[in-house]
Amino acid sequence: MIFVTVGSISQGFDRLIKSVDLIAEMTGLDFYVQTGRSKYKPQYCKYSEYVAYSESDNLIKNCQLLICHAGIGTLIIAKKYSKETVIVPRLAKFNEHFNDHQSEICKIIESENRPNIAVVWDINNLTGTVSMMLSQSHLLSTPIDSNSGKNNIVNEIKKLLNTL
Repeated sequence: MIFVTVGSISQGFDRLIKSVDLIAEMTGLDFYVQTGRSKYKPQYCKYSEYVAYSESDNLIKNCQLLICHAGIGTLIIAKKYSKETVIVPRLAKFNEHFNDHQSEICKIIESENRPNIAVVWDINNLTGTVSMMLSQSHLLSTPIDSNSGKNNIVNEIKKLLNTL
């Protein structure tokens, strides 16, 4: 199962939900989508508007691939379970967030060159990225220490906030 989560902020993330639904239609892959406030409702995926934290943790733990926004909480859980992760940052220009801090987070993550994480900047590349991530054979068998990664992310966010 591929788990897709968009977080819980007041803006929708229709751009991602529509793209995932199209992939599900074309491939028949099994998706579970947390849609948040998105107006678009998937036709080819199981979905719910929100899931409780414990359920989200369990879905991330057990999914084959995680597709998500660049929310820090989600990324920390993904790292805890060493999940193959595709990140699509919410962008202010599409009214998906108030600003573009998720792009800044994605730039930091990309600079780490992690083999099990891909950032999708252009939604038209989502299908190819999902295919690539699913076909990779280097799935990590043991979780990486989530505290060291969390501390690195927190430090980078602090640096970013100090520049604002």
